[in-house]
Amino acid sequence: MRRKEKKNPLYEVRIESKIAYEFLKNKGFTIGRKARIAKVPKMPKKYEIYLLAGLLDTDGGKKGNGFGLSTASEYLASFCIEMFQKLKLSHHSCPWHYKDHIYHQIYVPKREMIRLLKAIPLKNKEKINFIRSSASVAQW
Repeated sequence: MRRKEKKNPLYEVRIESKIAYEFLKNKGFTIGRKARIAKVPKMPKKYEIYLLAGLLDTDGGKKGNGFGLSTASEYLASFCIEMFQKLKLSHHSCPWHYKDHIYHQIYVPKREMIRLLKAIPLKNKEKINFIRSSASVAQW
């Protein structure tokens, strides 16, 4: 086990025990390639925007002609689509196939990037700068 130093500690664990692996798997933890079944946890509605921000801060990037994310989880894809709809942000969603599985790409086009920054409390400075620079190019 390794602890990554941040404001809030994050622990990274490598499991080499089949018994421990099966125990965590049976408890519902997302393990290995199980990212396809990652679900949005139950939470008060007021925190959903922060979950979306966290997803975009960590997994967001250039997608299509805009900014968004790709996920193997249909649940996370649906959550992102619902949130973009609630925020009245135009968006695109397109599934794609890779190694016998469907992945989901969800993104807002360049013309919506500034609105995305205003609506979603992103913290990742690199992603914020990417969005700002891409959006300013789109305005020309």
